[in-house]
Amino acid sequence: ANAIYTTAIFMAVVIEVPRRYLPQIAQPIMVEDFKANRLEKIHQDYKKASINQLIIGSYIFLGIVINLPNIYALMPNGDIYASGLWVVYIIGFAKLTNMLFSINGEIIVMSEHYRVNILLIAFLGVVTIGMNILLIPIYGIEGAAYASLITFILFNFVKFIYIKKKFQFSPFSKWTIPTIAFLGVILFFNHLTKYLQWSLLDILIRSAVLTLLYAGYVMIGKPSKELTDLWKLALSKLGIRR
Repeated sequence: ANAIYTTAIFMAVVIEVPRRYLPQIAQPIMVEDFKANRLEKIHQDYKKASINQLIIGSYIFLGIVINLPNIYALMPNGDIYASGLWVVYIIGFAKLTNMLFSINGEIIVMSEHYRVNILLIAFLGVVTIGMNILLIPIYGIEGAAYASLITFILFNFVKFIYIKKKFQFSPFSKWTIPTIAFLGVILFFNHLTKYLQWSLLDILIRSAVLTLLYAGYVMIGKPSKELTDLWKLALSKLGIRR
């Protein structure tokens, strides 16, 4: 069970890789903005980071979960490790929650309220231990995954409420709900499609369709100026003008 859970975790952790580099970029900028009292700029960066991370994170999340049956089919002893499928889903949603709530931790740490972060981390530890003790005996490895999801949701929600109260900041924009709905629609239609016998071919087809859908969403809907500009740059490098 531990091997199955660890393998599933490795897959899900990939979703949050872009999130790990963000603090290195955001913190020095935020320090200067707090010094100059540019609170509105911090608020806008908070929103931009949220929608950008949500789009990128949901794309990676879908790229993994829609191909999970194929990935397990290609793995040695994949029929055994396939029992961790729901762990990937649950931990994946936990990582997406982290990305949705954006740089809330960095805002607290870089502000004059940085001491609160110590209390929040202690809260995270207590909730994590409590949820694991409660859920693992009942649900096994999925219980451990649910414990992580509940912990991340509570941890981020508490930070969100604190930042909202102190600074009147919110990471959500008009594109937050449409992006989440877009993710849900793709998951729904993927569930209706049958997988091909040739796993590698199926991965290529599903990944290509997913990429085209997200490219269309970014270019037509324009939920993020930064991602739209990045996509245009990629097209120009390929010699495609738009």
